[in-house]
Amino acid sequence: MIFCKKRCLRYVAFSLLFVCCYAVNGQHLIHYQKAMDNSWADIRNIKNHHPANDIAKVKMSMLDIPHIAEVKDSLARAEYLKLSFDTQKELDTLCALLPLFSNLKAISLEGFSYFLDPANTLDTLTLPDNFYKLQHLTAIQFDRKSKINVKNEIARLSTLPNLRYFILSASDSYDLPENIQELKNLEGIAFTYGENLAGIKLPPALLEIKIMASNGQPDLNNALKMIADPAKLKYLHIAYFDLDDAFQTVIRFPALQQLHLDGNNIQDLGAVLANFKHSKDLQHLEVVNGSIATMRDIYTFRNLQSLKISNNRDSLLIPESISKLTKLTDLDLSSNNMKTLPNGLYKLRNMQRLSLAYNKLKSLSEDLGLLSRLDRLDLQQNRLVALPKSINKMQRLRSLYLSANPLVQLPEMTNLTKLATLHAAECNLKSLPVTIGAMQNLHDLHLEDNYIEKLPESITQLTNLKTLLLGRNLLNDLPPDIDLLSQLEQLSIHSNGIRALPASIGQVSKLRLLNISHNALMGLPETLGSLSNLRSLAAQNDEPINEAVYEHFQPAHRKERPQPRRMNAVQRLNSFPKNLQAWQHIESIDLTGNDFASFDILQSLFTIPNDGFSVHLKNAHIKSLPAVGWRHFLGKKLDLLGNAISELPAEMPEAPYLSALDLRRNNLPKLPKNQNSYAGKRSDLLLYFEQVNLLKEADLPQDGAMVAALVEKSNQYAVHDKDYVSSFELYQKALRIDSSLVLKLYRIRNLAELHYHTQHYKQAVDLFTQAIQQDTVGMRILNFIVPDYVYRAKSHLALKDSSSAIQDYVMLATRFDASYWPQAAMLYEQTAQPEKAKLAYQKAIKHYQNRIDAPQITKDEKELLMLCLLELYIVSNRFDVAAQYANTMENDLTKTDLVPIFAYLKAINDLASGKQTNFSMADVTSTVSKRWGYDLVLDWLSYTKLPDNQTARIKDITSSMISKRLK
Repeated sequence: MIFCKKRCLRYVAFSLLFVCCYAVNGQHLIHYQKAMDNSWADIRNIKNHHPANDIAKVKMSMLDIPHIAEVKDSLARAEYLKLSFDTQKELDTLCALLPLFSNLKAISLEGFSYFLDPANTLDTLTLPDNFYKLQHLTAIQFDRKSKINVKNEIARLSTLPNLRYFILSASDSYDLPENIQELKNLEGIAFTYGENLAGIKLPPALLEIKIMASNGQPDLNNALKMIADPAKLKYLHIAYFDLDDAFQTVIRFPALQQLHLDGNNIQDLGAVLANFKHSKDLQHLEVVNGSIATMRDIYTFRNLQSLKISNNRDSLLIPESISKLTKLTDLDLSSNNMKTLPNGLYKLRNMQRLSLAYNKLKSLSEDLGLLSRLDRLDLQQNRLVALPKSINKMQRLRSLYLSANPLVQLPEMTNLTKLATLHAAECNLKSLPVTIGAMQNLHDLHLEDNYIEKLPESITQLTNLKTLLLGRNLLNDLPPDIDLLSQLEQLSIHSNGIRALPASIGQVSKLRLLNISHNALMGLPETLGSLSNLRSLAAQNDEPINEAVYEHFQPAHRKERPQPRRMNAVQRLNSFPKNLQAWQHIESIDLTGNDFASFDILQSLFTIPNDGFSVHLKNAHIKSLPAVGWRHFLGKKLDLLGNAISELPAEMPEAPYLSALDLRRNNLPKLPKNQNSYAGKRSDLLLYFEQVNLLKEADLPQDGAMVAALVEKSNQYAVHDKDYVSSFELYQKALRIDSSLVLKLYRIRNLAELHYHTQHYKQAVDLFTQAIQQDTVGMRILNFIVPDYVYRAKSHLALKDSSSAIQDYVMLATRFDASYWPQAAMLYEQTAQPEKAKLAYQKAIKHYQNRIDAPQITKDEKELLMLCLLELYIVSNRFDVAAQYANTMENDLTKTDLVPIFAYLKAINDLASGKQTNFSMADVTSTVSKRWGYDLVLDWLSYTKLPDNQTARIKDITSSMISKRLK
């Protein structure tokens, strides 16, 4: 799966060649759209950015407002900004901050609605005056289905002096306003076309256009007729139209330089391109995501410099006439299921970049060496067993990608002295050429996932090598003079059989990333502590992924694996370098799965001078932690999950930067509160130390972060542990620090439930009232509304206010859930309102009868509802009706977990009728459904006038049923 990520990165890199070529000529529509469609950095996540970090693209929503002050001096560096909003007030608030972005070139507006009616403009939003002060703005994107009334903004948008690019990224053609032509200075536009746009004209100065078809297969000819001056157009992108062989247009594009055809179901590429035969200056052609069966006549575009035909669903046959594209410098034929190549391809002597990746090629001609000007060659993921020897003639080659081919060996490449990048991962290589050291310019060498047993001595002659990836091979050792790789920054040798690291590794002074996981190492040389530039060390020795499972994810070329099969080493480190004072830049240390039962690994870590690093010691057999020295531990995160620690040292809180601590699955005390837990923030950790008596309450900081920690822990105790007393104590602690912040952080609903469960009923009523006001406005979520009413009703009852409780149950049953009529009926009975009680029971019975008779109901659901109706007859004291109904439904029950509930209901009906029952829990052998609740019966028993012995017997068997369900 690692390979897939690399594959995507290379694919993007090759695709960007087309973008870069075009941007040089001053065309930017594709540049802006790609930039704004890719990922953004939230302002709240970059508040601690390093001054050298790139923050050219940022996203701002209301969640970022509290963090603006921390980064406002850096926001002038942002060139791209995405605003995310829901309401006019939010849009106005965000736009008021736009003056901070003084160098803004492009803005994306992410206010969208799934249900916006294009004919209704009453609920749409308006861009405020602050927006129109962006005098340097070059591009604007309305992202997805915009809430902004774009049509009403066109007149003001036309006053922005530098606005040149207009991007509508929604797949709805209604987003393009009919008055778009008023933006007379636009040079580029991207939009979705539907037949509702027929007759609209685009701005006259357009040089670049991207048109995407909406649903319904609109006519491309009608879309092209929107172009006011086709003779000016230099860039045209057509996506998702249905371009069959019969497609023809009379519109001419004589100035066209770049043409993109994406996902248009093209079968005869030549027939489609015949419509562009007047585009004599066409330099860049891209056709992706199609079903091309033939591509005749492509050679008519003699000025073509870059050609990309990729992701073709059928097996593509390239014609010999491709040789006539003599000016071609970039050719991408990746992902086309190709099995052969035409000889004409090898005649393209001006070619500089060639991608044949992700095809089914089994061999290449020796004529490949004729492409002597190639700078970049991508052959990854084919079926190549060997490479032509002539590859050694390609002396200008700088990048060569061979990964995921069943190559057994590499050819001699001694003449490739300019080669900087060589990727040959996931092949079947058993060895490397002994002359590999001749490639003196090599910077990146990727050889992961092969069967290499020994490295040639000449590998240490690669003195410019920066990255060496050798993971998942069969190596037993490294060269003793590895220090000769003086420029090496990244070394990965994970999943081999290496028994010892050479002492000279400590002299590879530029090494930043080192992965030695899953080898046969028991110890490491002390010289490892001399790596002053080390940023990351991975030395995991937990169980690596099973070989058979791993191979399952490999592509077809791995079906024929060479022998021997790899055996993954699982030897664990039991010692570590003691002096790490040179690790001044370390950021991450992963020692998961080692055995430090008899070695104090923490004492080594105490010598690291850098602050803020992370340490992973998961499942490392650690039994105890050092009692002293914690003030010297400068790490930020310490992962001790899955060890055997039974006691925490008193000095542990002295670690000055420790913010995240994982002690889950250890042997620490579990009572009164489980100490085997996780704290992910500094404030959470300090609170944890206070709760395990390593700090006093007075030692806790009295700030907003601590309030947040107290509220979070209070929620955890209430929601997950059901420990409402402890939860309320933490809530009160938070109130003493900042009561207003507590109310902002706590969800009203959770706070109301907390007050109910701690018997603060009056406050609970007030809080549930606020929650109901919130939850019944806008989109209603019954999972919130129903508990709000139920808990408020119960709070009223606790305050002896039956009238208000009845109102809540009636409101709940009338508007949201009719199954709550029985609760209203019972309260009517208790308050001597028999007629209203009778009417409420009738409504409840009708509700269940209607649901049982519904045509779409499933059998399982019907059986459960029938039991609900039987229960309802019982609690409404209609015992005879209940007995009759039980007799009619007895043979209809098929769900085994409902049968015990039926027997239970029959039993309590018999008891309530004064009859004897043979019901015994010993007879309940099947599982009892956990979907069934007993609250209704218990509520009924609390006020019913049955004889005491009958009431007691019903309570006994109800309690037994509850216990059975819990088990």
